[in-house]
Amino acid sequence: MFGDLLLMEKGFTLDWVGWRWDVPLSPGLLRVYPPLAQGVEAVIRSEFVPREKT
Repeated sequence: MFGDLLLMEKGFTLDWVGWRWDVPLSPGLLRVYPPLAQGVEAVIRSEFVPREKT
């Protein structure tokens, strides 16, 4: 469940995507080429989770 649904009641769309952006071009590896929405301006949130302390 998405909390109290406030954003969706206000007409927002929520989208979660989990994909590695740095997959090398190599036979047998799956890559994604998502479509680009033209004329859309939005706030984009990104999250980085390190695997080890640096």
